[in-house]
Amino acid sequence: MDIVLQEGMDGIETTEIIHSRFDIPVIFLTAHEDEAIFERAKKTEPFGYIIKPFQGERLRKAIEITLLRYKAEQKQKESLGQKNIALVEVLGQVEIEKRQMEDNVIANAECLLLPIIQKLRLTGESRKYAQLLQKNLEELTSSFGTRLADKRARLTSREIEICNMIKNGLTSKEVASLLNTSPTTIEKHRSNIRNKLGIANKKISLFSILKTL
Repeated sequence: MDIVLQEGMDGIETTEIIHSRFDIPVIFLTAHEDEAIFERAKKTEPFGYIIKPFQGERLRKAIEITLLRYKAEQKQKESLGQKNIALVEVLGQVEIEKRQMEDNVIANAECLLLPIIQKLRLTGESRKYAQLLQKNLEELTSSFGTRLADKRARLTSREIEICNMIKNGLTSKEVASLLNTSPTTIEKHRSNIRNKLGIANKKISLFSILKTL
């Protein structure tokens, strides 16, 4: 591509248009050694820049080298494209296997664990724990604990445990009884949880917020 054309756009502008539409290598030919022109030409990432006058042999060799570079780049792009396709397929397979694992966990919980829990004849605190366990198994894939742990607040394991009980409808008194502590302590935990979840001093129940997670 000669940089100085007879009329209209120069060779550099023409090359920019070519590169925007086609993947074609370009070698610049010019009689000008102006540094500003050279800097403009560099931005188009040419495969060569030859100053006139030049010998035909020099141009031939430049074209051969350009073609070799171009073919090598095309192979590299093709290889990268194939790797990207393979990566997408692998990620897709991983997602399928993940869903299958989740389905298997749910099926096992429904077919094996829940029937056993339902048949248990428990009373008092033990029964409340069994009911809580049943609800947790039914919501096994809800990722409730993970979403709580991922909050900016970073709730402690005890706070997550209390959140889980509140979410399942237990009162502070019932939570305190199950955790063998006082209702006052549970209320302090509830206050800390509200602060960490950003709902302190807001007229919204902790139960409602936890149900959305």
